[in-house]
Amino acid sequence: MPWQTDRADNPETLTTLQSLYPKDLAVGYDANEVRGIWVVNFDEEK
Repeated sequence: MPWQTDRADNPETLTTLQSLYPKDLAVGYDANEVRGIWVVNFDEEK
């Protein structure tokens, strides 16, 4: 789940996350919002 700049329970947590992941673009998303979807298909073995 992405962390959210406007919903951090603890300002210290937000500061730590921003320092560890300064290029993270997954901010401001709510828990039920989809940021991206992956589909993986496997060919059946013969």
